[in-house]
Amino acid sequence: MEIGGETITAELVFQDDFDNFDNFVNLCPNTEWAAVEGKLIGRHRAGGSTVWCRQDFAGDLLVEFDGRLLAPEPQWISEELPDGGKNLNFRFLATGPRHEDILTVFRDLLAEGTGPNAGGDDQYNAYFFTWTWRHARLRWSPGYKKMAEKLDYLPEVEKDYHFRCLKIGGRIRYWINDVLLFDWTDPNPHNSGKIGFTLWRSAAAIDNLRVYRVKAD
Repeated sequence: MEIGGETITAELVFQDDFDNFDNFVNLCPNTEWAAVEGKLIGRHRAGGSTVWCRQDFAGDLLVEFDGRLLAPEPQWISEELPDGGKNLNFRFLATGPRHEDILTVFRDLLAEGTGPNAGGDDQYNAYFFTWTWRHARLRWSPGYKKMAEKLDYLPEVEKDYHFRCLKIGGRIRYWINDVLLFDWTDPNPHNSGKIGFTLWRSAAAIDNLRVYRVKAD
C-alpha cells in the first residue's frame, strides 16, 4: 500500500460500511448518531457529541474513512458561522485517565465538564484531529494541548473528503484528500485505545471506515 509517497505493509483488521450501528456506541444522550443507508450520520446537540467505536486498537495503525459535512441546521447559523461550525473531528487511541476503557468513564468525564470544551477531554489520553470553519488542529491529551495547526485548508459543506491517519511508532501523520495536514512525532506515544468522531454545530456523514495494522518490513 502506498501512502504519502511511502510504501507500507498493512493488514486490514476492522471495517465498517455502516449497514447497522452495532460497532458504535453513543454515550451523549442528546446527540443523534445512527447508521442510515450505509452511512454513519451524526447531528450535534448540546451536551457533547462524540460517538465511539466499541473495538480497541493497538500498535502501528492506518485509519481511513470518508466524510461529508451536511447542510447545517438553522440554529447553528449566524453571521460569523453562515455554514454552521463546519466541524468534523476524529479521536484516536483514546483511553481513560488511568488508561482504562474510555467507554467506562466517558459519561462521568462529560458530566464533570472540564477542559476548554467542557467535555472532560482534557483528562483522558488521546489524539484529537480537529477540522473546523477556521482551522485544522492536532491536539494531545491529557491536557488537550495543541501540537500543530494549519489555517489554509478548511472544509466545505456537501463535499466529499477522504481522511487518513497513520501512526508508526510515535510518528503521527494525517491527510485529508491527500493533503498532509500534520506530521508530528510524539516522544511518548499512545499505543492503544478507541477511535471516535465528534461534531460541533454541524452534521456529518461518515462512510467506508477501515483500520489496518501496519507491519514492519
